[in-house]
Amino acid sequence: MMKKSAKRNPKALLPYQRHFLQVMTRLNKLTTYSQQEQGGQMKVTKLDRRHNCNQIMKYYAEVTYDIWGSDARIERFKEWRAWCWEAFGPGTETKWIVVKPEDAGPNGECRMVSTTCWAWNTEYKEMRLYFKDDATLSAFVLKWG
Repeated sequence: MMKKSAKRNPKALLPYQRHFLQVMTRLNKLTTYSQQEQGGQMKVTKLDRRHNCNQIMKYYAEVTYDIWGSDARIERFKEWRAWCWEAFGPGTETKWIVVKPEDAGPNGECRMVSTTCWAWNTEYKEMRLYFKDDATLSAFVLKWG
């Protein structure tokens, strides 16, 4: 837990904590966030009703077309997917995500929850990694962003 003084004074945070807060602030303000520091190789998007998996996952990161050539794009995606497998455990393709029911909340809404914290999609030449929550996405962005 961060201390209340650290929330008021960002200089009291460690550099990686400041970076994490900056990334999460940007993600909360925007639905799409591109990494300009790496030449635009990553684009993070917050899922809404227009996207598949919007009820199960919260974000997706994709390899953009700014990388010259499709081979480099595929290799970057494989590198990201291998790292996620090591860091977060086994993942799955988005069409094979296993869900389980979650108890109804205070509003009486039933939800389906994914059993994995990340997944990927490679259909239609998309190179996307889907993330279930903020913690998983922030670990990915801290490593590759």
